[in-house]
Amino acid sequence: MARSMSRKGCSPDNAACEGFFGILKNEFFYGCDWRGVSYEEFAGRLDAWMRRYSTDRIKYFREDGKTVYDTIDNRRKRLGFAA
Repeated sequence: MARSMSRKGCSPDNAACEGFFGILKNEFFYGCDWRGVSYEEFAGRLDAWMRRYSTDRIKYFREDGKTVYDTIDNRRKRLGFAA
């Protein structure tokens, strides 16, 4: 892990994380009543959502000037970043 060396308030450095957390809040957190949900249950639901996010959700990626539609896991495997 490397620390960002840009100046304070430089949003492009955080764009990927901000985008991910925005999707997480919209698709998983907002619109649900979390009262009475234990930590263990919440953690289990979040884990299931994270797995679906990387294995089932189709995203588009730019590769060699083309737009490629694939899941995150399939792209990682195709590029040799995962087994």
